[in-house]
Amino acid sequence: MGTAEMEKVFQLGTSDDEIVAALQEPQPILRERAIALAARHLAPETLGRFVADDENAVLRNAALSALERQGPYAVPHLVALSRGENAEVAMFAVQILSRIKDPGRRRLCCRCWSIPIPTSRRPRSRRSGRSRPARRSRD
Repeated sequence: MGTAEMEKVFQLGTSDDEIVAALQEPQPILRERAIALAARHLAPETLGRFVADDENAVLRNAALSALERQGPYAVPHLVALSRGENAEVAMFAVQILSRIKDPGRRRLCCRCWSIPIPTSRRPRSRRSGRSRPARRSRD
């Protein structure tokens, strides 16, 4: 499928199968366009199935890129994938979670993995930028 054909298909409205086929395009420019479309039109659950595909690395990598582009929308499904039994899929899910800039991601991940939610590492007196008041000596 050439660039002009792909653009025409995408403008007419694509089915999920057409997007999945485009994710496997050998030309990087076409595959990038398909990844952007997959991020907008495919559910995280659909893309997650392709992450578990050991046979087709091109499709798996394209699905990983699309999930990352979905950002916070994909976080609940990525957390579920990270808790699954397939260690390789879990590793990929954690890798994507680490790249997504979502404030709720850390809290959700910690809750799902039963990890205490970390607090700020700096002492309370330094969080606001003020130094701790000097102690008065007791004479």
